[in-house]
Amino acid sequence: MSSPRHWKIVDFAPHQDIFNCKGNLDRTIQSYSETVCDNVADVFNHLLLQSQASMRNLDSFITSNIEQDDNGEPDGAVYYHVTIDFEDVTEASELSHDRTALIEIIEDWCAKCNLPSLRGYRTYAIKRPKFSTVSDFLAAPRAGHAKISFDVVFQNAVWYSGRRVTTGCLTGVANADFQVLATTIEELSDYTVNVEFVSL
Repeated sequence: MSSPRHWKIVDFAPHQDIFNCKGNLDRTIQSYSETVCDNVADVFNHLLLQSQASMRNLDSFITSNIEQDDNGEPDGAVYYHVTIDFEDVTEASELSHDRTALIEIIEDWCAKCNLPSLRGYRTYAIKRPKFSTVSDFLAAPRAGHAKISFDVVFQNAVWYSGRRVTTGCLTGVANADFQVLATTIEELSDYTVNVEFVSL
């Protein structure tokens, strides 16, 4: 029996810290925290109502000292189901020796947006990635290919420092954002991948 696929929420309180977005989120921000929960309702409750990285949860004194750019999208959260296809890998078991490294790449991408003009940290929650094999019955003689699938929820904001943030900014750049994930996996591994996502 497989283990349950819990959600991991990665959060921080940017206004409490001094950082410059040059390192990994957990190594750079002192207020970094991880919380595990069982359902997506708890994820949204945390990201929207509890997180100190949400401008809506900060008092006016704090927000008056933060430089905020707003790109006009809803300031809540964005929710995606993501599939990473490894077209040259026929079985998920072939990825087992790289499992930890691949999950780390995915989580580092979740934590840090690396798009031009949006290079900063973001609060997110990820449902534990699932490794599986897709049957390709119409692609004989190849039996199938490996894939990783996961759900992710982002708070719709990117922080560049504890005093500067862009809100309402992730939905419109989703295609480029997920292309960065594909490129990063290919650059840091020997795999060729195709990343697809669906907004939930």
